[in-house]
Amino acid sequence: EGIAASIELAGILRKQGRDEEALSAYLDVMHSIRRPEDFCNRWLTRKEFQRALLDAWSEWIAQTEFENALAIAESLTPLFDHLRSRELVAETNQRWAVHLQREYDEATIDRRRGLAHELHQRWSHCGDAYAKLAHVVRFTNRYEDIIWQSTTCYAKGQRFEKSAEQSSEFIRSTPKFGVPRAHVHRGI
Repeated sequence: EGIAASIELAGILRKQGRDEEALSAYLDVMHSIRRPEDFCNRWLTRKEFQRALLDAWSEWIAQTEFENALAIAESLTPLFDHLRSRELVAETNQRWAVHLQREYDEATIDRRRGLAHELHQRWSHCGDAYAKLAHVVRFTNRYEDIIWQSTTCYAKGQRFEKSAEQSSEFIRSTPKFGVPRAHVHRGI
């Protein structure tokens, strides 16, 4: 009963714009679940629970409340598989970086100075998130694309050594396409 009530309360708080309290309620519930196979609730199915968390994540993304969305994405692993959680963390970081990039591109010169460090840091976090996701999918056909995504994010974050490392890893993975592009990228 407590889990179902807490999820309902978190949704109500979120709809009232009380995001901090809603996030706290979501995280408390997520931390109470140790193993997904143990989750059994007569008032809330696992699918409904997952849908409530994804709805919160989606709404916060749409409202550019990226910090809240990232906190939810990073806490999904007991209820969602590790892959899905890593995908949402990477996607959140990328959307946040793209949002900051847009702000930076539209800003005045003075404002750009204040945004530059935050923008590079966010792209760097995005590179980290995609590198972790690549590790999870390393034996699948998605690996090369995700490694390349990490490479480009690191470059945008001005972490050129990490970008070169990821570019080398991309080449070592022997992809069907993109090897010349990776060699050029490493030469930057």
